[in-house]
Amino acid sequence: MSIVFISLMITIPLYSQTADFAVISADKMNVLYRGIDNPISIAVPGITSDKLQVSIKNGTISGSNGHYIVKPGKAVEAIIDVSAEIKPGETQRVASCLFRVLSIPDPIISLGNYRPDNQKIFINKNDLLKNTELKIPWNLPLELKFEVTSFTYNLLINGDVLTGEINGNKFNDDMLKIISSMKEGDKIIIENINILGPDGTKMFPGINIQIVDKE
Repeated sequence: MSIVFISLMITIPLYSQTADFAVISADKMNVLYRGIDNPISIAVPGITSDKLQVSIKNGTISGSNGHYIVKPGKAVEAIIDVSAEIKPGETQRVASCLFRVLSIPDPIISLGNYRPDNQKIFINKNDLLKNTELKIPWNLPLELKFEVTSFTYNLLINGDVLTGEINGNKFNDDMLKIISSMKEGDKIIIENINILGPDGTKMFPGINIQIVDKE
């Protein structure tokens, strides 16, 4: 999975009497996210990457040649330690960096260009027929893929209730046909919204849509 890199450069002097520095470059500032691969770059000027040893408290770290993947654990902080072989047979710690550990925030679901307010959307029928897709706008500095895989609906028309289930994120033809006959005050309840994300599939709260008069 690709991640947009926003590097935080942390420089810590070597414990020896040199002018070298250890550099840890982390994606997403000083934050690591649970459930995904977090790319980390580590370098010590003057020391080749094969002479580096890295470890982490609260998680796992793997990789080589200065490029690593971190998977943090359950605690709220993780510490990455870097040691280097500064001369044959002599290794010492050259850097230690503290990261916050967060869970991936839940995405916000919108109906086309309409974002629910307290899980409610008031919309006229013409606009509704132009916004028939459940979308997931994402404004964090992450390239994470979220996808609505299915949902159920209840159409409340003149006291009658019509129900259905859709695989995917778009209203189907049967649903659109019914919506085209709806009037002001009729309602659509979207429920059981399943979203597949990088940390698995989750079910999200529904959206209540009410038809209002034309603007």
